[in-house]
Amino acid sequence: MKLISLELTNFKNIKHFVLEANGEDKNIYGKNGVGKTTLADAYYWLLTDKSSLDKKLDSDIKPADPVTGNPMQDGGIEHSVEGIVELENKNRIFLKKVYKEKWTKQNGRAEKEFSGHVTSYFINGAPRSKRDFNEFICENIADIEVLKMVSSTIFFNNMAWKRQREILLDVCGDISDNDIIAADERLTQLPKILEGKSVNDFIDIVCTRKKKINSELDKIPIRIDETTKQLNELGELPVRETIETELKDLRKQQDKARGTITAINNGSELNNIKNRIDIVNSKISQIKQYYELQDKEKVLQIEQEINKLKSESDTNLSYIANYTQTVRTNREKLQENNTELSSLRTEYSEIFKTVFDEKQAVCPTCGQVLPEEMINEAIKKFNANRANKLKEINRKGQKIAIKNKEIENQNIELEKRIHDYNDKNAKICEKSNELFKQLEAIPDNIETASSYTDDDKYKKLRVELTGLNKELSDIQTGNLSKISELNSTVTQLDLDINSRMEKLALITQAEKLKNRIEELKSQHKKLGVEFETLEQHLNLVQLFITNKVRMLTNKINDKFTIARFKLFEQQINGGITECCEAITANGASYNSSMSNGERVKISLDICATLAEHYGKDLPIFVDNAESVTDMQKTKNQKILLIVSHHDELTVREPYKNN
Repeated sequence: MKLISLELTNFKNIKHFVLEANGEDKNIYGKNGVGKTTLADAYYWLLTDKSSLDKKLDSDIKPADPVTGNPMQDGGIEHSVEGIVELENKNRIFLKKVYKEKWTKQNGRAEKEFSGHVTSYFINGAPRSKRDFNEFICENIADIEVLKMVSSTIFFNNMAWKRQREILLDVCGDISDNDIIAADERLTQLPKILEGKSVNDFIDIVCTRKKKINSELDKIPIRIDETTKQLNELGELPVRETIETELKDLRKQQDKARGTITAINNGSELNNIKNRIDIVNSKISQIKQYYELQDKEKVLQIEQEINKLKSESDTNLSYIANYTQTVRTNREKLQENNTELSSLRTEYSEIFKTVFDEKQAVCPTCGQVLPEEMINEAIKKFNANRANKLKEINRKGQKIAIKNKEIENQNIELEKRIHDYNDKNAKICEKSNELFKQLEAIPDNIETASSYTDDDKYKKLRVELTGLNKELSDIQTGNLSKISELNSTVTQLDLDINSRMEKLALITQAEKLKNRIEELKSQHKKLGVEFETLEQHLNLVQLFITNKVRMLTNKINDKFTIARFKLFEQQINGGITECCEAITANGASYNSSMSNGERVKISLDICATLAEHYGKDLPIFVDNAESVTDMQKTKNQKILLIVSHHDELTVREPYKNN
């Protein structure tokens, strides 16, 4: 397409101007502000509804109020742009666009009122809707986006970088990862290494893992040293088999003592005496029965039962007295132990609160602060001594606590027995009272014969019964003492067993520490191998990235004469992120370090390549063209806008001195 003419009427700061281009290149000169950019704005507004900077233009078409900066009302004056373009088929098309205020008369009002703006569209003099007008542009000239890209020196480079990249890949073709891998035999293992992950994700994963491995490699020697120190602190320990043998023997002794206690509680000797007492009582009863009348026999039976209950009650009271004395003795021992525990806690607290005296960090002779290594050694020694003291206090406290627990358990058992015997005596008392009531119910005229008390056999039985009761009491008292002695033996054996268990625990701890040291050494070696493997994988990925950047960049840049493109940005972790920005051969970027002249030249090169790709040869308005010293030659029509001393817009043929 060629621009034949462009006519502006009341457009921005231009009252009226006609550019007769005739499809040829033109240079337009003028001072700043006389309307060079306005010409470009008019051209692009006519075709795209946007300014030369691809901005909405409607509010800037009318003159602005010098005070407020807002567009002034002008009563409906037409602001128009008319253009004649010659299509590739040599047909000339007349395009026109008119922008004006809309004034309407409301019902009941005498004067018209401003109600907005309206834009009218014309093709070859015939009015068209905006939609029809734009469709005509797309069908006969170019798609609006393509039109802007191939006819504007700023549009493409101001597009979103992703869209720029899409267009470049559409023009030049993308390069797949498989193509990059196939081009270098060193990359054949890369797909297997990536396992479906993207290159950037893989780099992030590897870098994170390397950082973690480095951290672990730094920590492992410290952990080994700490574990070795813990092992050394345990000191020399006995052989596990020796301790286990001793522990087995102590448990056998304890089981034997406990069995003896059970045997005493269920002893046959005690039962034998009770049986003999029952036999004697039975014989005495027979004698009584012999002497008593039938009615007196009932009294005798009741009295016999009362005596039996009394004997059983006396036995229970004997047990209660013995058990009560033992509980009292145990409580006194508990109080003594708790007093000692309180003293140990106080001592522990005082030692725990002690801190290193900073005076020890000063030389007593010269008064200067000791070297840091000597201070650290003194602090280490102080902390070790304090820890040993606290450990010894804990050991003593634990030993007393174990003893207290045994005493408390014994008291619980004894108090249970006392409670049981009291319950038994309560029942005996209740039964005895019932028997006494039965005696009281027997008629008074029943006399009990007393002649059996003089019977020699009866007397012998009474003597035998008294002896048996005393023997029973003596055995019960002796058994209680023996059981107490055996309980003390069991308690001592518990302490010995716990001591051996503590040694076994220390041996087990030492074995675990040794195993931990070996595990840490193995882990250190394994992590070192993994780190080297990750380094190799990372180097392979970096090779892939380098090849991809080079191949894709070269493929795209080969399509352009002077324009180059930065398509990737290097990340801190070594990966790349996609981007798209035009640069010069020296690496100056369009959006930061490129000069105005370089921007124009690069943009013209991009327009030319895109025009060839899309097959659209459209006119280009080049603003600030004076900044370009060696304008690139292109096939399309160029309208150069050049800052000069001219007070009015001056149109000249290119390459003429004026």
